Amino acid sequence: MLRVWIGACILALSGCAVGGNLRPIVIEGEQYAELSAVQGDFLLTVNQNRLRNSVPAVVRDTRLDRAALAHASDMSTVGFFSHRGSSGSNVLQRVKMTGYDACFAAENIANTWPSEAAVLAAWLGSAGHRANILNPKARAFGLAQDGDTWVMVLAAPCR
Repeated sequence: MLRVWIGACILALSGCAVGGNLRPIVIEGEQYAELSAVQGDFLLTVNQNRLRNSVPAVVRDTRLDRAALAHASDMSTVGFFSHRGSSGSNVLQRVKMTGYDACFAAENIANTWPSEAAVLAAWLGSAGHRANILNPKARAFGLAQDGDTWVMVLAAPCR
């Protein structure tokens, strides 16, 4: 039996809600030469859904990729599934540890989905996860996978 786990989280602070065919793309001022066609499709699908709902597009940010990967790796290595890290960290703390000065952070987590397309479809089909993806406060996102564990972090800077 295949078990699939997904979770969503939003944090608030002081009034703010807290392989394959490669193509180069500039994201938040960094050359992201490793962005595959599949990853580009993920970004496109996220932004198509946001624009259909009158929400501004987001960009991919490598700092948020690092925050997502740190949490995915923590869950995968230690063997748990939660928005709280094994050290007690929350998504906003993990985002800030990458140097991203966030006043808004939201997180979607999932386990055992076979691909980026499948995990995105699951998140878009879940009210809480969809709300995170469509949150108008989000300006950027990061995505990571470690083993069967997926993490998407959405954030916006304080400025």
